[in-house]
Amino acid sequence: MRTWLVRVTVGAAVVVVLGGGPFSTTGHAQAPSGVESADDFQGFLQQYCLRCHTDRRQEAGAVPISLEGADVHDVGAHEHDPEDDYP
Repeated sequence: MRTWLVRVTVGAAVVVVLGGGPFSTTGHAQAPSGVESADDFQGFLQQYCLRCHTDRRQEAGAVPISLEGADVHDVGAHEHDPEDDYP
């Protein structure tokens, strides 16, 4: 289940930060996000997220997901079907 959560979280974050998704509007000026490419977003994760969202802290129950090993260039690389977690 962990890889599915990482995939969904990183994918959603990329969409929102790059200006898409359900919150995007047309015809309105948007302020630059400061994160304009996957490389920029990978740096953002490194700087602001990976201090806390580590494998060790997830295993301890301190955070819901680990972002260690998250690759924003290939979000679907570690695809996981959450239904496989239930008998």
